[in-house]
Amino acid sequence: MLPAFYRFVSDQIIDWQPEIVCLTGDIVDKTHCIEWIDDCFSRLAAPAGCYFILGNHDDRVADPEQVRQRMQSLGWTDVGGKVCVTSYRETKLLIAGNERPWFGSLPALDNEELDTADEATTFRLLLSHSPDQIEWARKQRVQLMLAGHTHGGHGRLPLVGPLLSPSHYGSRFASGEFYLSPTTMHVTRGLFGTHMQRIRCRPELSLLNLRQAVSDDASPILPSA
Repeated sequence: MLPAFYRFVSDQIIDWQPEIVCLTGDIVDKTHCIEWIDDCFSRLAAPAGCYFILGNHDDRVADPEQVRQRMQSLGWTDVGGKVCVTSYRETKLLIAGNERPWFGSLPALDNEELDTADEATTFRLLLSHSPDQIEWARKQRVQLMLAGHTHGGHGRLPLVGPLLSPSHYGSRFASGEFYLSPTTMHVTRGLFGTHMQRIRCRPELSLLNLRQAVSDDASPILPSA
């Protein structure tokens, strides 16, 4: 039976009524959890769409393609290694997914179709499972990068902070908002976890409110909840 916690998370997202929903991987941890996907995600919808990529935990199941197929059957858009071009609120959205190093190809953000897009009215959004892809995102002129994987650091001590963060950058990007021009990156602590990684590191469901920057040199304001 689906745990009550998963229902609570879905209910919270529905109550927020977000304009877009993004999931940056680690959808399942074991093969039997694939059967929970319908109950977890079938009720979720958003005007600008629901998008997902896979993470390293999804690679632990016998066939990760089953996870992709199940999510797509519920109306979610798979952007893993791809680019989705859409429009919302008179703004062109380029929504891409980077699943490296666990899964295949990089999204082609500079193909012919995207080069002709008006940069002034195009917003580049990247779903990346790991914050380690931040430099790649900057080179691709991504404005907002959403990431996870670090779980906020595995165990956090007063003054010391995270004891372990699975990233090339150590604990630098364990969780929170970071601005490395031209990219604002939000790294969520995520909702779940085992072992010691939730010590002083509560689960997090992020709600981001985007506001236009006051100048080209300023980062967007991205408060989270």
